[in-house]
Amino acid sequence: MNQSVKDKFANQIYITDERWEHIHKRHPETIGFEKQIIKTIRSGNRIQLPLDLDVFKYKKSYVKLPKPHTQIVVVVKFSHKLNQHRKAIQNNFVITAFMK
Repeated sequence: MNQSVKDKFANQIYITDERWEHIHKRHPETIGFEKQIIKTIRSGNRIQLPLDLDVFKYKKSYVKLPKPHTQIVVVVKFSHKLNQHRKAIQNNFVITAFMK
């Protein structure tokens, strides 16, 4: 279930199987809401964390979430890594996601 998705600013963001397992284990209410998590990355409001400028929260409101939840929040780490040609490329990944 490794996935890669672009946010509305054209940043490529990936989510690994390990992260899906983490999200579902820590936040079981998210099971069955994977499409909404991806949609939150694609079109949610993005907020930069003041204590770690490389981390952003993507938030989006949904009507059909289990009560009392009204939003999905996805936390994304932005970074770079070197490719085989030693050129810096984006390495943006999901840390976690939860309902709020």
